[in-house]
Amino acid sequence: MAEPPSSFAGEELAFIRKVILDSRRAAAVDATPFLVWSGVAVSGALLEYAASWGDVPVPRVGIWLALIAGAWAYTLWERGRRRGTAPATTLAERTLTALWVGCWIGMTLLGFVGYFSGYLSGGGIFGAFAAVLGIGMFVTGLLLGETSVRVLAAAWWFASVAFFFWTGPHALALFAMLIVVLHVIPGVVLQRRWKSHDGGEPGRA
Repeated sequence: MAEPPSSFAGEELAFIRKVILDSRRAAAVDATPFLVWSGVAVSGALLEYAASWGDVPVPRVGIWLALIAGAWAYTLWERGRRRGTAPATTLAERTLTALWVGCWIGMTLLGFVGYFSGYLSGGGIFGAFAAVLGIGMFVTGLLLGETSVRVLAAAWWFASVAFFFWTGPHALALFAMLIVVLHVIPGVVLQRRWKSHDGGEPGRA
């Protein structure tokens, strides 16, 4: 016998409540990997910027290779360390994790494959990075129900357009500054929420 419409409505309401609760819990996850990748981006941009102005014979691609390799090594180590020991995660938390890992993979491909193939260079790379970061921030804002995070996404997309038209050496410094303002500061806020949530119990990020 088919269930009455009221039972379906009740199940849908229960699912919506669970998604809302999951999103609130996702707002209190460990943001350390998020901050590590932000630090890598800032360090790489500033080191390359300093090398370009100081006329220092530093292999700039080598700088990025070393930094990105370190970030991925940390990410894989952290995921392995938490596997089987962290508390059960919510759907929103798992989605948030998959979202940013996907963004980091995409940016790694854009940066290295785009550069070595010759299709992306200079401000074009940073324009592509900014577009990907905008996607990450937009979906994050939707998951967490944070309008301010979606505003940051719009800022990244605006910056993406600017980078494609402005390819001077100062683009490196601007990219580093934007990472700090639009990425590091929100990450610090997320990290503080995590530390104050249930006494700072580790969650997955």
